[in-house]
Amino acid sequence: MHGKGIYVDAQGNEFDGNFHQGKFHGSGKLKSTNGDYYDGEFRLGKKHGHGTLRDEDGNIYSGEWQENKRWGYGTHKDVMDGIYKGQYRNDVRDGPGYYFWPEGETDAIVCKNDVRVGKGVGWSIDRKRAWLIIDGEFQEHISPNDGRRIVRAFGLDTPKEMIL
Repeated sequence: MHGKGIYVDAQGNEFDGNFHQGKFHGSGKLKSTNGDYYDGEFRLGKKHGHGTLRDEDGNIYSGEWQENKRWGYGTHKDVMDGIYKGQYRNDVRDGPGYYFWPEGETDAIVCKNDVRVGKGVGWSIDRKRAWLIIDGEFQEHISPNDGRRIVRAFGLDTPKEMIL
């Protein structure tokens, strides 16, 4: 199969997009029978490049993919309306990023293998108050200037606002 077309496998999963040498390649949309829906780029049958996945539970990831794994910069909105914007590696959060709480507060954090590690900073809605986070746990209130200095050390800025 080569070119553009629609393919439905024996389980009912449906792909609508481009093919190369019989594999999904280029842009396309994949609807899985488990309820997952992916719209984005493929390379030789795998999610690769930029794409958006809405999973069966309603979580949405939009960002970079490599070999069927979230890899690079992406945004994940969970079903509770929390939003993580940051780095992924090997399908999990890995590197600096922000977590926007549904109530409006924001954490600037670093993750390793999907676990918050080291220093991070939490910010109030108006960004006038800050608190130190270590390994994902609140430690103490700090000045906004100290918060800015901490997040700059891992390549982030004070979050301005939640941008989807």
